[in-house]
Amino acid sequence: MMIEKGFPPYAMHKGEHDRALEEMRRIFQEWQKTMDSSVLKIYLIEIVPLWLTNHIASMDTVTARFFDTGFSPSKVAH
Repeated sequence: MMIEKGFPPYAMHKGEHDRALEEMRRIFQEWQKTMDSSVLKIYLIEIVPLWLTNHIASMDTVTARFFDTGFSPSKVAH
């Protein structure tokens, strides 16, 4: 949807999702090797909620504003 609507910071937004997914894969692989549940516990209780909160408050808010108004931060006059 971001591509179809011409969302200017699409690559940055997608890159952040890609980075988070890669981190998730890495944590899962580490857990598979060690079977240390504390690795998953820390990730799921501390890291994921913090990332989601920050991502929603920043990138997703900007994205929603763009879809609602058609304006991105790069088009807004300061």
